Amino acid sequence: MSEIDFICTEKVTGIKLDKGWCYVSCSNSTKKLQRTVSAFTCLDCNNTNAVGIGWRCPISIADETAEGLFVCFDGVMTKLHNMRRAYEAGHLLAGDGVNPEDTQAPPFVADMEGKTYKFNVK
Repeated sequence: MSEIDFICTEKVTGIKLDKGWCYVSCSNSTKKLQRTVSAFTCLDCNNTNAVGIGWRCPISIADETAEGLFVCFDGVMTKLHNMRRAYEAGHLLAGDGVNPEDTQAPPFVADMEGKTYKFNVK
């Protein structure tokens, strides 16, 4: 089965941050970690010490024909904002020892609203 790529130019009409801007992830695989009473565990590699942060930023996008919801994860947000990983943004906002899930999104995330981007959809 072949993949079909679409390149579309869309305007960001809203940022949906009611569930946060990031998630606690495995620093090895960027998979979401399972939270237990005393630790986070990666179900892929069974590591309890590989804690990182992953981007999860739902945005509303629209053009002249339609609108939809696009969830930006690590690769997309990295390209849009020149940051290697979400932990860089979290560290800038909260510093060491603060759970980034408990912080507000970085200002540049809110600044996306009203801007137009090209998206490659597979």
